[in-house]
Amino acid sequence: MKFLLKCIFVIVLCSFSASIVQSNFGKVDVSSMKLPTDSGQHLVFDLYKPNSATSKNKAPFIIVVPGFQRSKEALSNIAIELSRRGW
Repeated sequence: MKFLLKCIFVIVLCSFSASIVQSNFGKVDVSSMKLPTDSGQHLVFDLYKPNSATSKNKAPFIIVVPGFQRSKEALSNIAIELSRRGW
């Protein structure tokens, strides 16, 4: 039983740590969004917006599109790094 509790604790701790790293310690707002298409399907994407990007302080909009048989998570490291740099 103790081993199971330790494993659950490690999983929760690692998940929290990954969330902190993904948001660059709170400097990047990460949100999942869904965009309906004309064919009735939905395009699901993650938006990484640096907190420094405001209506007065504009930032470039960059789209990272995964290729054949890739998921959005496969290229999330690129999106995270670009958002850390203020793009």
